Amino acid sequence: MSAIQRDNSPGGERGKAIQAATRFLQRRARSEHEIRVKLEEQGFTGEVISYVISRLVDTRLVNDARFAAEWVESRSRKAMGPARIRRELRAMGIDEETAGGAMALLAEDAGGEVPDGALEYARRGLRHMSGQPEGDIRRKLTASLVRRGYGFAEARRAVSAVMASAAMDTIE
Repeated sequence: MSAIQRDNSPGGERGKAIQAATRFLQRRARSEHEIRVKLEEQGFTGEVISYVISRLVDTRLVNDARFAAEWVESRSRKAMGPARIRRELRAMGIDEETAGGAMALLAEDAGGEVPDGALEYARRGLRHMSGQPEGDIRRKLTASLVRRGYGFAEARRAVSAVMASAAMDTIE
C-alpha cells in the first residue's frame, strides 16, 4: 500500500480529517474558513486541511456563495439586520464580494421598504412594553433594532409604522 493510499484510508491522516469535517458539516452548512479553523484546532496540518477543503469543494459539500445566501436568508427570517448579518459573514470567513452578493438578495427582497423582520420584531417588542410612555417605547424599540443590525433610519421607520398601526388598532 502506498503512502497516499494509506493517508486516504479511514485510518490515515486525510481520512480522519475528512471524517472530522463531515461530522462538523452534519449540524449545519459551514464556510471553508470555519472548517479550516475547526481542523486546525484538532491538530491537522495545513497540507491535510487544504486537501480536505479541496475535496469538500469538489464534491459540492462546501460552497461559500451558497452558504452565504442561506445564512442571509436564515438570519433575516430571525429579524437580524443587514449590518449584523454582514458582520457574522465576515466572522465566518466569507469574503466581501461573496457577502455582498448574498446581501444584494436581501436588499432586492426589501425593495426600499422596511424589512418584514424589523416590523415583526418591533411588534413583538411593543406587546411587552404596554403601559410605558410612548417616548420610552420608541427609544427602546429603536435601540433594540439597531443592536440587531438595522440602520437607525430603518429602525425608526419600523417603530413608527408599528406604533401607528397600534394606535389605529386602539381607535377601532
